[in-house]
Amino acid sequence: SLWGIAPRAMKELYEIIDREKETYDINVTCNMLELYNDQLVDLLPDRDKKGNLINAPTKMDIKLDARGIVQVQGATQRGPCHSFDQLYQWNEY
Repeated sequence: SLWGIAPRAMKELYEIIDREKETYDINVTCNMLELYNDQLVDLLPDRDKKGNLINAPTKMDIKLDARGIVQVQGATQRGPCHSFDQLYQWNEY
């Protein structure tokens, strides 16, 4: 199949983790956001079995933390992600 950039990057990420597991302790968490009409959209909110949102969406803000790393406050974060399959499943929206 022809995968897009996100699945290919996820696959490569876990190949690197597997290669470097003896050298580094690596933990993966996941956010999936979309910028649509100047609004951030959370693509990983909790949903019931019918696909309906369980909680109302929260307002998200983009901020820099003390280290200068971009953080999105209010976004759903999944993790830890232990495998490519788990990460890929969370990102099937």
